[in-house]
Amino acid sequence: DMDINSHYDEFYNKYILFIRNPMTAIPSSHNSKLNRFHSVIGQTPEDEWSSTRDGWVAPMFKQWKNSIHSWRDSKYELGMYLVYEDLMDVNRGPQALKKMAALFREAGFDAESDEEAIQCIWYNGIGKESIENHKKMGQEYEGYIPGFREAHKTFFLRELDKFLKEIRGDVELENILLRYKWEIDGRIRIGV
Repeated sequence: DMDINSHYDEFYNKYILFIRNPMTAIPSSHNSKLNRFHSVIGQTPEDEWSSTRDGWVAPMFKQWKNSIHSWRDSKYELGMYLVYEDLMDVNRGPQALKKMAALFREAGFDAESDEEAIQCIWYNGIGKESIENHKKMGQEYEGYIPGFREAHKTFFLRELDKFLKEIRGDVELENILLRYKWEIDGRIRIGV
């Protein structure tokens, strides 16, 4: 574990916490590691995901949750939650970037403020293919939607309920987690 507070005096006192639904974050993380360290190109083959998934879900969820807790419990103040699903959305993505740019300016950085320029930066930064894949598949890849077991769905929903109790009072995070519960309950692919 890293000590988030160890360099507090060297940085601006607000943080931006990037958050993504664990249902898509976990397979994406697995895929990213295979791309980076094992020369896999593109999306991990589905049988590879299926054979790894069972051992990954619980520890990766714990890591996901601990990361959020670590930042919330640090000396730093929340600047914003940067929600992956919003960032990938044609309407909400540029708005998230606009909010992030305002925080950068508040911290003393030169950041774009023109809305048209921000939309252009968003579009070119995310890329047409990723935007289209996310709209169609709910993820950055177009090959297949990673499947889970029914027990994983139950695990996600139960753990998100527990997490909601732990963060009670943080209305913005509560709403994000409730959205994730709704997405998992209605969109998780069971099988394979």
